[in-house]
Amino acid sequence: MTPDDVAEMLGTSKKFVYERVRDGDLEHIKLGTSRFAPLRIRESEVMRYLTENTVAAKKAG
Repeated sequence: MTPDDVAEMLGTSKKFVYERVRDGDLEHIKLGTSRFAPLRIRESEVMRYLTENTVAAKKAG
């Protein structure tokens, strides 16, 4: 998935996705050696990120 795809899936900005990549929260594949080489992120990696960052709702009562 491209960073645009991930941003759309998460309902966030592309900047948020790049920040998660930079901070090491999302593993990625860099297509080339250039600093500006395109990135790809596996859907399974996005699902892992969501699972690890899900906060359970508090029960009322």
